[in-house]
Amino acid sequence: MSESSAWMGADYFLALGSLLVVGFIAFEGLAFKLRGPEDSFLVAQARAAFWLHAKCFFGLRVMGGSGDPIPAQGAMILVANHQSGADPVLLSLVTKRRVRFLMAREYFETKGLSWLFRAVGAIPVNRDGNDLSATKASLKALHRDQCIGVFPQGGIREGGLDFDDSKSGAALLALKTGTPILPCYIKGSPEHDSVFRVFFMPSRVEIFFGKPFLLGSGEAQRKVSRPELGAATERVLNSIVALRPTSEESEVAAKSRASPTSTVE
Repeated sequence: MSESSAWMGADYFLALGSLLVVGFIAFEGLAFKLRGPEDSFLVAQARAAFWLHAKCFFGLRVMGGSGDPIPAQGAMILVANHQSGADPVLLSLVTKRRVRFLMAREYFETKGLSWLFRAVGAIPVNRDGNDLSATKASLKALHRDQCIGVFPQGGIREGGLDFDDSKSGAALLALKTGTPILPCYIKGSPEHDSVFRVFFMPSRVEIFFGKPFLLGSGEAQRKVSRPELGAATERVLNSIVALRPTSEESEVAAKSRASPTSTVE
């Protein structure tokens, strides 16, 4: 190898090394900027990595306001529609507040991600909704002025707002504790239930937040009647539907008109 080639090789590795150092410093600066008050070092690194990915793959945006959409202090129940396995991560990225999502146990135990779900305080729950340990963990979190995240649809519902099998857990927790409900609507997240595959499905994600509201004064010992719980649940669901942008309603209606309908002879 000639002397000039050696110098060119050395310059290449020096430039590459410098680029890596600058990239590392920039990434750590982003992690520091995005880090929430309850984030560990590893969670802060994961938050920065997912944020970069969400900006590049999903164009993630919070609509209608600036600043953190979730109050920094006080108990809160965040409720949203649920059409993608990415929804909990996307919601966690738009706030520095730690949101403890109620998550189906099979997703909570996903290999490769279970450490992250535990680190951010996700609460595993049985799919049938009859899970006393999850209820106790949620109540404990709210009594400690933490924020929990609930998807009232009871699972991923591809194709929009399907509340036919909705759950009343968020409404019951709000009635029992007097915790405010904070509704939001997620538009454009990839419609798939895979926790991994959705992160490689480019889309345009917009998140709309509403205003917090109360369902009750928080009389823990008072028995909640079935009609009262039903009305409270309906109000929670309607608060999410009300945030759906008009443009999306038009898109859904157009697709519905374009779809062929089957007939029975």
